[in-house]
Amino acid sequence: AVMAIGEVVVTNVKGEPINEMSTISAKSFSVEETKRYAASIGDPARMAQNFAGVSTGDDASNEIIIRGNSPNWLLWRLEGVEIPSPNHFSEEGGSAGAVSILSTNMLDVSDFYSGAFSAEFGNALSGVFDIRLRNGNNQEYEYSAQLGVLGLELAAEGPFKKGYNGSFLVNYRYSTLAILNNLNIQVSENALPEYQDLSLKVNLPTKKAGTFSIWGIGGSSSTNEEYFPDTTLGEEYKYGYIDNTTTGMYAVGLTHTIFTDSRSFVKTVISSSGSQSSQTYNQMDTLGVMNEDFYDDLQSSAIRLNSFYNRKISSKLTVRGGLILSHSRYNYFTHRKDSLYNWQTEINGKGNTNQYQFYAQGKYKFTDKLVLTAGLQYMYFELNKDNSIEPRIGLTYELP
Repeated sequence: AVMAIGEVVVTNVKGEPINEMSTISAKSFSVEETKRYAASIGDPARMAQNFAGVSTGDDASNEIIIRGNSPNWLLWRLEGVEIPSPNHFSEEGGSAGAVSILSTNMLDVSDFYSGAFSAEFGNALSGVFDIRLRNGNNQEYEYSAQLGVLGLELAAEGPFKKGYNGSFLVNYRYSTLAILNNLNIQVSENALPEYQDLSLKVNLPTKKAGTFSIWGIGGSSSTNEEYFPDTTLGEEYKYGYIDNTTTGMYAVGLTHTIFTDSRSFVKTVISSSGSQSSQTYNQMDTLGVMNEDFYDDLQSSAIRLNSFYNRKISSKLTVRGGLILSHSRYNYFTHRKDSLYNWQTEINGKGNTNQYQFYAQGKYKFTDKLVLTAGLQYMYFELNKDNSIEPRIGLTYELP
């Protein structure tokens, strides 16, 4: 007999991590979840603060504190490679920021780890935020515009041509607060925050050479806080100031995935990323003249290669091995005036170094309910000639 049945859609089990090598202290989340959590305002970092063992130190910041560890120990990854903190108003050397650069319009189902990482995650002590960008619609063109608390967003996606499965997706956002400021609607008495960001992903599948994707995110933000005393009310000149801070980050990359046979695939990511923050502080003297009192400019960048081979040996055993190579650069400068109003340079340095990571791991299913994951990671940091070997092991049993 011939029967017509409905469409079959395969999705991940709710909450199960996308990365099959991770089982303990790992949770996946979708865009719908990000929007649904209380006070998340569409920000995945704020959404994660609702997980067990995760908190924040300040409601005005989306910093992630996992079991009391520093937010700086959190590893941010995008499309499988490490990136700087993707937050607006995040100063160099810090993980926190008031607003995420990641738009929910761009996100695919992603993973969050609060500990017990698999062997492929190195250089992290607190947790891992493993973000994935979704592919654009490869069947028809779609355009959207929305205005919310975080900003005015414009997005476009669609196929490159009919009959080809490739697609593009791009999203631009501009701060709502900046729009109100430009309309002369006062949202703050003396501080004017402004930010904008751009995200994109281009998916390019081929018939024999695998799938290529070009992706990127970037954002810039600034605050200009001013206070001019009103001497008619008896306020003194010396309390006047202008404090200007600018921050920014970017990450762009090329990802290639190819199946070598029906049981194996190789995934390689090449990326370039960087972050920058600077601050200029001007203090008013007793005569009402503004003078520069402090200035810093902190910049860092990195080029990374991440590649791994994954093979499903049997229905019970899957193995994976790979490497992560990073070349990092930094340029830090800070100076301020001392009590005698002479400039004192506190930091003035630039340089570069390399980091190497190698790992191997496996997952074995004794039964559908009893699963073992184990691996080993080696890391070498060229700047101080330091190295480490970390074993990773996890055992899960699903209660009936």
